[in-house]
Amino acid sequence: MHSNQEGAADRAFPGRVQPLDSRDRGSDEASSCGLPRCRRRLDASGERVVVAHSLSCVLWLHAAARGMKQLRYADRVLLVAPPSGSVLARYPEVAAFAPPAPDFTLPGPTRLVAGDDDPYCPEGAGTLFAEPLGLPADILPGAAHLDLEAGYDSWPAVLDWCVDGIAPLTPRPGLR
Repeated sequence: MHSNQEGAADRAFPGRVQPLDSRDRGSDEASSCGLPRCRRRLDASGERVVVAHSLSCVLWLHAAARGMKQLRYADRVLLVAPPSGSVLARYPEVAAFAPPAPDFTLPGPTRLVAGDDDPYCPEGAGTLFAEPLGLPADILPGAAHLDLEAGYDSWPAVLDWCVDGIAPLTPRPGLR
């Protein structure tokens, strides 16, 4: 998470923002989504919102496809710019990590937001993910991979959605 986003998120959810960090990478827990340790860092009060970007979306989908019980600890999930298997297949480091077949049910309310021109999902996230999984989706024109390169550092609409769950996921103000 970019530092100015962490500050805004921490103001909206004091003491509750728990991103996975470098200690989660490469561990056995990370291979099981890092969720057990992340859950231990959170208390039982309040709504738990997961925001996953790119490969983190694929990680969440693999966990859901496997029926991991830890996923029930998320009240809402936002999948941001998931990459397609055809793109991941081009990179030996992640080729075996292609998204699972969408023949499972997600454990709770999930929404998808993606660019209509995402180079990491040329088939379209709506077609590959939202439609087969029955997810509401916001496909944003010209938003690419919704990353820093596309101009998405601080993104107020996502923070608003995290706070209330109904805010529209609109393009970041001031782009293009």
